[in-house]
Amino acid sequence: MRLWSWSVLIGVCSIAGDAWAEAAPGALQVPAALKHGIVLLSPKHVWSLRVEPKHISADRWFDQAGRAHALAYQADGLKVDASMLSALAPLGAGATLGTTEVSQRVAMQGAVVTYGYGLSADLSLGGYFSYGKSESKISLGMSGGTVGWNPAFNASQPTSQTNYPFAPVGAGASEPLGVAGFERLLTDPVFGYAYDSIQSEEHSGLGELVFGFVWRFHHTDDQGLVLSGGWRQGVADEDRADDLFDVPLDDGSDDLMMQLEWYRELGYGLDARLLGKRTVQTTDTRTMRVANTGLLAPVSAREELKRDLSDQWDYEAELGYSWSTDWRTGILWRRWQKEVDVYVSRVGTDTSAMSEHTNREANQWRLSLSWSGMSAYLAGVIPMPVIVRLEVQDTYQARNAADMRETTLVTYMFF
Repeated sequence: MRLWSWSVLIGVCSIAGDAWAEAAPGALQVPAALKHGIVLLSPKHVWSLRVEPKHISADRWFDQAGRAHALAYQADGLKVDASMLSALAPLGAGATLGTTEVSQRVAMQGAVVTYGYGLSADLSLGGYFSYGKSESKISLGMSGGTVGWNPAFNASQPTSQTNYPFAPVGAGASEPLGVAGFERLLTDPVFGYAYDSIQSEEHSGLGELVFGFVWRFHHTDDQGLVLSGGWRQGVADEDRADDLFDVPLDDGSDDLMMQLEWYRELGYGLDARLLGKRTVQTTDTRTMRVANTGLLAPVSAREELKRDLSDQWDYEAELGYSWSTDWRTGILWRRWQKEVDVYVSRVGTDTSAMSEHTNREANQWRLSLSWSGMSAYLAGVIPMPVIVRLEVQDTYQARNAADMRETTLVTYMFF
């Protein structure tokens, strides 16, 4: 991923031309939001390319009340009895495979590549795409089990009260099932669940394709209003119905996005920016397992559902300070929120449990440090205009969302 990203940068540098110079004789006086590539507006008749290698990690999850827990806390410390696995019901209320000991850590690496062309000084067309790799590291343990394999079970005969695969420890079974037995129970189709094995995994691929416009419909020398819109095509692989801990790169939905952005120079090297964005997520279909609350869904519960993800709102407020012609630092507050997702079965299955805790929100802060090479380019010091920005972002409060920490290196070029 990193080699691929930097090969793009090298290739672009080799074909950079002088077109930008014709459109930027006043580059040293433009607002910081444009000079440092914060607002995605290309100069007239100039191509722009922005490449953003990034690393994202998470090991905590915020619950419905906003309390922080270990990432896999909902699967950790569970007593696996008949209330969770119906196959244990014939053995009585005290039958249990034990208490789970689960930990998970998620990391993602990837890049977002944005391109645009300035039809005029105030209107650009373009888009972006993302490519990444997700890593999910899982650790599973079991303790305190009272149920084991029944050595008298005959798999060639129908399962019955007298021919049952499980037995209490000390009354037929010599030892608890443990981790290996629990995984066999989940993965072997003979038991009706047929889930994938619980293990650490990696996935890679495209996440999204976006095409749209950026229109600065009002501006003066020190401020501007910018309207942006686009169509997002979800191309990431679907969340796998048979994987209990799958971490897809994206939700794969097709969306309509619109945002309004305002920037202003405040004087004394300070600048401000506000942003509001709405993402309208379209309805689609997904193959999923439909489970009752607290139960693992059997493989027979897999069906194609109509999925209606709720719309998302994003808000940003940023304050920046430029202490020289080329250098700027900024601090940003970001909030995103969405309501409950809805799943509808074509055959009337109750899917209400799948909508629980899908209303999400997060508040985040971001620090940035950027260098603009516009003045260096106009002075002939570098062969093309380049902007480089380092961003560090963290989540300080959320609901039904992961505690995401993100580091991004942004390189912005014109040619």
